[in-house]
Amino acid sequence: MFRIQLDQAQQLLDTDRVESMALGLASLEDWDRVATAVTRAHPELEAVPFAVLDKVYYQHSVDWLKQQFAVIQLIILTIVLLGILNTVATAILDRKQEIGNLRANGESFWDVMKMLAWEGLALGALGSLLGLLLTMLLVFVGLRNGILMPPAPGLTRQFEVFIELQAPMAGITFLMGLATAATGTMLAGWRVARMRIGQALRSV
Repeated sequence: MFRIQLDQAQQLLDTDRVESMALGLASLEDWDRVATAVTRAHPELEAVPFAVLDKVYYQHSVDWLKQQFAVIQLIILTIVLLGILNTVATAILDRKQEIGNLRANGESFWDVMKMLAWEGLALGALGSLLGLLLTMLLVFVGLRNGILMPPAPGLTRQFEVFIELQAPMAGITFLMGLATAATGTMLAGWRVARMRIGQALRSV
Protein backbone atom coordinates (compact mmCIF):
# COMPACT_ATOMS: atom_id res chain seq x y z
CA MET A 1 0.00 0.00 0.00
CA PHE A 2 1.26 3.48 -0.85
CA ARG A 3 -0.20 6.97 -0.60
CA ILE A 4 -0.12 9.82 -3.13
CA GLN A 5 -1.87 13.15 -3.50
CA LEU A 6 -5.58 13.03 -4.39
CA ASP A 7 -5.24 14.99 -7.62
CA GLN A 8 -2.42 12.74 -8.80
CA ALA A 9 -4.43 9.61 -8.01
CA GLN A 10 -7.44 11.00 -9.91
CA GLN A 11 -5.19 11.79 -12.85
CA LEU A 12 -3.75 8.26 -12.89
CA LEU A 13 -7.22 6.70 -12.67
CA ASP A 14 -8.65 9.16 -15.18
CA THR A 15 -11.48 10.28 -12.90
CA ASP A 16 -12.48 13.25 -10.83
CA ARG A 17 -14.50 11.27 -8.30
CA VAL A 18 -13.71 9.95 -4.83
CA GLU A 19 -15.16 6.47 -4.44
CA SER A 20 -14.16 5.70 -0.85
CA MET A 21 -12.76 7.32 2.25
CA ALA A 22 -11.05 5.66 5.22
CA LEU A 23 -11.52 6.95 8.75
CA GLY A 24 -9.20 6.10 11.62
CA LEU A 25 -11.03 5.93 14.95
CA ALA A 26 -9.57 6.10 18.43
CA SER A 27 -11.54 3.04 19.54
CA LEU A 28 -13.63 0.28 17.97
CA GLU A 29 -16.48 1.25 20.28
CA ASP A 30 -16.74 4.59 18.44
CA TRP A 31 -17.74 2.97 15.16
CA ASP A 32 -21.53 2.76 15.73
CA ARG A 33 -21.72 6.44 16.68
CA VAL A 34 -19.60 7.53 13.70
CA ALA A 35 -21.53 5.33 11.25
CA THR A 36 -24.83 6.75 12.49
CA ALA A 37 -23.57 10.32 12.11
CA VAL A 38 -22.26 9.67 8.56
CA THR A 39 -25.51 8.01 7.48
CA ARG A 40 -27.60 10.83 8.92
CA ALA A 41 -25.51 13.62 7.40
CA HIS A 42 -24.89 11.93 4.02
CA PRO A 43 -27.59 9.36 3.15
CA GLU A 44 -25.97 8.78 -0.25
CA LEU A 45 -22.85 7.34 1.44
CA GLU A 46 -22.47 3.85 2.86
CA ALA A 47 -20.59 3.37 6.12
CA VAL A 48 -18.90 -0.04 6.22
CA PRO A 49 -16.57 -1.16 9.04
CA PHE A 50 -13.12 -2.50 8.24
CA ALA A 51 -14.05 -5.88 9.72
CA VAL A 52 -16.66 -6.31 6.98
CA LEU A 53 -14.42 -5.03 4.18
CA ASP A 54 -11.62 -7.40 5.14
CA LYS A 55 -13.72 -10.19 6.64
CA VAL A 56 -11.72 -13.03 5.11
CA TYR A 57 -8.50 -12.12 6.90
CA TYR A 58 -9.22 -9.64 9.66
CA GLN A 59 -12.47 -10.99 11.09
CA HIS A 60 -11.38 -14.60 10.88
CA SER A 61 -8.16 -13.73 12.71
CA VAL A 62 -10.11 -11.86 15.37
CA ASP A 63 -12.53 -14.79 15.83
CA TRP A 64 -9.66 -17.26 16.07
CA LEU A 65 -7.84 -15.13 18.67
CA LYS A 66 -11.05 -14.71 20.69
CA GLN A 67 -11.56 -18.47 20.78
CA GLN A 68 -7.93 -19.02 21.72
CA PHE A 69 -8.14 -16.49 24.56
CA ALA A 70 -11.44 -18.02 25.70
CA VAL A 71 -9.83 -21.46 26.02
CA ILE A 72 -6.86 -20.03 27.93
CA GLN A 73 -9.22 -18.06 30.18
CA LEU A 74 -11.27 -21.19 30.85
CA ILE A 75 -8.16 -23.18 31.81
CA ILE A 76 -6.93 -20.44 34.16
CA LEU A 77 -10.36 -20.00 35.76
CA THR A 78 -10.69 -23.76 36.27
CA ILE A 79 -7.30 -23.95 38.02
CA VAL A 80 -8.08 -20.93 40.21
CA LEU A 81 -11.57 -22.11 41.14
CA LEU A 82 -10.37 -25.63 41.95
CA GLY A 83 -7.62 -24.12 44.10
CA ILE A 84 -10.14 -22.02 46.04
CA LEU A 85 -12.50 -24.99 46.39
CA ASN A 86 -9.74 -27.25 47.65
CA THR A 87 -8.39 -24.66 50.11
CA VAL A 88 -11.68 -23.85 51.82
CA ALA A 89 -12.80 -27.49 51.86
CA THR A 90 -9.52 -28.58 53.47
CA ALA A 91 -9.84 -25.83 56.08
CA ILE A 92 -13.30 -27.10 57.07
CA LEU A 93 -12.28 -30.76 57.10
CA ASP A 94 -9.39 -29.93 59.44
CA ARG A 95 -11.84 -28.44 61.95
CA LYS A 96 -13.82 -31.60 62.66
CA GLN A 97 -13.16 -31.41 66.42
CA GLU A 98 -14.29 -27.78 66.54
CA ILE A 99 -17.53 -28.62 64.73
CA GLY A 100 -17.95 -31.67 66.97
CA ASN A 101 -17.63 -29.41 70.04
CA LEU A 102 -20.31 -27.13 68.65
CA ARG A 103 -22.65 -30.07 68.14
CA ALA A 104 -21.85 -31.41 71.60
CA ASN A 105 -22.72 -28.00 73.11
CA GLY A 106 -26.20 -28.15 71.64
CA GLU A 107 -25.81 -26.54 68.24
CA SER A 108 -28.04 -28.19 65.66
CA PHE A 109 -26.96 -29.38 62.25
CA TRP A 110 -28.60 -26.38 60.58
CA ASP A 111 -27.04 -23.96 63.07
CA VAL A 112 -23.60 -25.27 62.14
CA MET A 113 -24.41 -25.10 58.43
CA LYS A 114 -25.64 -21.52 58.78
CA MET A 115 -22.44 -20.52 60.57
CA LEU A 116 -20.29 -22.19 57.92
CA ALA A 117 -22.30 -20.56 55.14
CA TRP A 118 -21.67 -17.10 56.55
CA GLU A 119 -18.03 -17.96 57.05
CA GLY A 120 -17.70 -19.13 53.44
CA LEU A 121 -19.34 -15.96 52.14
CA ALA A 122 -17.07 -13.80 54.27
CA LEU A 123 -13.94 -15.63 53.13
CA GLY A 124 -15.03 -15.46 49.49
CA ALA A 125 -15.83 -11.76 49.67
CA LEU A 126 -12.58 -10.91 51.45
CA GLY A 127 -10.44 -13.02 49.12
CA SER A 128 -12.12 -11.71 45.97
CA LEU A 129 -11.83 -8.12 47.18
CA LEU A 130 -8.15 -8.50 48.00
CA GLY A 131 -7.55 -10.12 44.61
CA LEU A 132 -9.24 -7.24 42.80
CA LEU A 133 -7.29 -4.68 44.81
CA LEU A 134 -4.00 -6.39 43.98
CA THR A 135 -5.02 -6.54 40.31
CA MET A 136 -5.83 -2.82 40.29
CA LEU A 137 -2.50 -2.08 41.93
CA LEU A 138 -0.69 -4.13 39.30
CA VAL A 139 -2.58 -2.60 36.35
CA PHE A 140 -2.58 1.05 37.43
CA VAL A 141 0.85 1.14 39.08
CA GLY A 142 3.06 -1.71 37.97
CA LEU A 143 1.93 -1.82 34.33
CA ARG A 144 0.75 1.75 33.83
CA ASN A 145 3.26 2.21 30.99
CA GLY A 146 2.14 -0.97 29.24
CA ILE A 147 4.05 -4.07 28.20
CA LEU A 148 6.63 -3.62 25.45
CA MET A 149 6.08 -6.21 22.71
CA PRO A 150 8.42 -7.20 19.86
CA PRO A 151 7.63 -6.00 16.33
CA ALA A 152 4.70 -7.77 14.72
CA PRO A 153 4.91 -9.18 11.18
CA GLY A 154 5.11 -6.31 8.73
CA LEU A 155 6.32 -3.81 11.35
CA THR A 156 9.80 -2.62 12.18
CA ARG A 157 9.20 -1.08 15.59
CA GLN A 158 8.07 -2.33 18.95
CA PHE A 159 4.67 -1.49 20.36
CA GLU A 160 3.12 -1.36 23.82
CA VAL A 161 0.19 -3.41 25.05
CA PHE A 162 -1.96 -2.06 27.87
CA ILE A 163 -4.09 -4.14 30.22
CA GLU A 164 -7.64 -2.85 30.69
CA LEU A 165 -9.55 -3.69 33.86
CA GLN A 166 -13.22 -3.78 32.88
CA ALA A 167 -15.93 -3.32 35.49
CA PRO A 168 -18.17 -6.20 34.23
CA MET A 169 -15.27 -8.64 34.30
CA ALA A 170 -14.25 -7.46 37.78
CA GLY A 171 -17.81 -8.01 39.00
CA ILE A 172 -17.99 -11.49 37.48
CA THR A 173 -14.63 -12.38 39.02
CA PHE A 174 -15.78 -11.18 42.44
CA LEU A 175 -19.01 -13.21 42.25
CA MET A 176 -17.19 -16.34 41.04
CA GLY A 177 -14.73 -16.18 43.93
CA LEU A 178 -17.58 -15.60 46.36
CA ALA A 179 -19.67 -18.47 45.00
CA THR A 180 -16.72 -20.88 44.86
CA ALA A 181 -15.64 -20.22 48.46
CA ALA A 182 -19.22 -20.54 49.71
CA THR A 183 -19.79 -23.75 47.73
CA GLY A 184 -16.57 -25.37 48.97
CA THR A 185 -17.37 -24.43 52.54
CA MET A 186 -20.91 -25.79 52.35
CA LEU A 187 -19.91 -29.07 50.70
CA ALA A 188 -17.20 -29.79 53.27
CA GLY A 189 -19.40 -28.50 56.11
CA TRP A 190 -22.26 -30.76 55.08
CA ARG A 191 -19.96 -33.76 55.28
CA VAL A 192 -18.47 -32.83 58.65
CA ALA A 193 -21.67 -31.62 60.31
CA ARG A 194 -23.42 -34.90 59.54
CA MET A 195 -20.76 -36.92 61.35
CA ARG A 196 -21.61 -38.39 64.69
CA ILE A 197 -20.54 -36.16 67.54
CA GLY A 198 -18.25 -38.76 69.06
CA GLN A 199 -16.59 -39.49 65.73
CA ALA A 200 -16.03 -35.78 65.09
CA LEU A 201 -14.52 -35.25 68.54
CA ARG A 202 -12.11 -38.16 68.05
CA SER A 203 -10.95 -36.88 64.66
CA VAL A 204 -7.39 -35.63 64.42
